Amino acid sequence: MDMQYILLHKNFQSHTQGIEVSTGPLGQGFFNAVGLAMAQAYDWHTQYLPNGDDDLDEKFFHVPDEVYEYGKRFCERGAKAEAEWNQLLEKFSSKLPANWESHLPTSLYPIRSCPCYQKIVLNKICDVLPELIGGSADPTGSNLTRWKTATEFQADSTGLGTYSGRYGVREHAMSAAMNGLAAYGGIIPFGGSFLNFISYGLGAVRLSALSSLRVIYIMTHDSIGLGEDGPTNQPIETAAGLRALPNLLFLRPADGNEVSGTYVIAIKNLERHSVLALSRHNVPNLEGSSIEGTVRGGYILKDCHDAQIILTGTEVSIAVDAANLLEKRALKYAHANLGMESFGSSGPYKELYKKYGLTPENAADKAKQMIEFYKVHPVHSLINKPFK
Repeated sequence: MDMQYILLHKNFQSHTQGIEVSTGPLGQGFFNAVGLAMAQAYDWHTQYLPNGDDDLDEKFFHVPDEVYEYGKRFCERGAKAEAEWNQLLEKFSSKLPANWESHLPTSLYPIRSCPCYQKIVLNKICDVLPELIGGSADPTGSNLTRWKTATEFQADSTGLGTYSGRYGVREHAMSAAMNGLAAYGGIIPFGGSFLNFISYGLGAVRLSALSSLRVIYIMTHDSIGLGEDGPTNQPIETAAGLRALPNLLFLRPADGNEVSGTYVIAIKNLERHSVLALSRHNVPNLEGSSIEGTVRGGYILKDCHDAQIILTGTEVSIAVDAANLLEKRALKYAHANLGMESFGSSGPYKELYKKYGLTPENAADKAKQMIEFYKVHPVHSLINKPFK
């Protein structure tokens, strides 16, 4: 209903300004009798109505006490909800729960593979850090990214299991989803696959670096020790490419203690993402390895006096055995790096390590060759090399 309001430019004694109310082109309308409450008197035709306080049953603006009492309980409920939210916000805004690192296991276990060690770590810390959300791009049974108390975002009726992060065979989609989870905040996402297959998700992995997101990539089967699957599944150049990516932490632990240490590094780095490169085959727990040393970034595992043999990850045990051989040979000084310069092969991992020279004996022999060579060629040369 269209209504028109016309302000009267005349003050009536003892009254406020009046209004004319009309409801149509013919002037039909209503008015209230002066001196009566507007709700009590009206007339169905155009009329001028001077209104004042006496025309109202109540004051112009008045909220009854019962309304205040009714609304007070909502204020109390809102204050409680706000306090709970602020407490939750403070909890998620804090760095990490106090003493969470005390739950990390040290290597008192028998010889196991690094994925087995990391499964032990997950089972120890996931209940302490409920913000950890993870899964795998299909090879859960190999990555061991499922922990005992995990729950999945699926209805029980589907029968799809009881762990979170069922990403499917989609490394890129998994990595992109983890970026979204990390960007949202309050969540520490991790996802697993084979190290060689991280290439399928490199676009999203690079975006993790560009966006300074805390994302954890658990990449297993990180060497020719993968064995019978052959060179298609064996990463050779992958580690070098990941190390070259700015803002990415490439972490390759040697044993169970160092697996725990890499988790400390990955979780505490709020603005960098981490790749944990883990072996498939079993590795021994090394004497002298530690979580604290791993967190520092590097440490002397075995003092070999004048000889230095450098290997990383699960090959560190080979360097330790080679150092023991060098001590028996009383060598004075050596510095040798062992690595892969070709694709791998298919076969049992111990035979592959022997084929490509990743053995204590070969490391010790190369160290000896270096010593003999630099006795004659004391200056490092790009032409003259101790061995080809």
